[in-house]
Amino acid sequence: MTDWASLEQQYGAELVAEVRHDIQSRRLLELDPDRIARHVGAPANRDSALSVLRELARDRQITSATTYVCPNCQYDLSDEELQLGECPSCEKPFASMDEEPHAENASSSRVVRAGRSHGSSPCTG
Repeated sequence: MTDWASLEQQYGAELVAEVRHDIQSRRLLELDPDRIARHVGAPANRDSALSVLRELARDRQITSATTYVCPNCQYDLSDEELQLGECPSCEKPFASMDEEPHAENASSSRVVRAGRSHGSSPCTG
């Protein structure tokens, strides 16, 4: 069971309330720490929002899985597409890019994406 009061003390009541609202909202399929941080404003930031989401994943309030993203066009790659060696969206070979496709956490239900920058590791719900 999630200790919401403890999360509020650690990360701030407004940030935790926004995350909780997003989790309970039936209209959202993807939880985005960047959007949460922008909506709450200072002193909340993306890292704090992502930390709350990770704690909720540990408490099994949300879940996580991994997908891969093309570093050139940000296309979400399936496992099969990743094995092809080039992005089916922009048709660039992964070997010619400055970065390799990078992992992002995802889920078939609720998804929390930490962003699309190299090396990010979002959570899901």
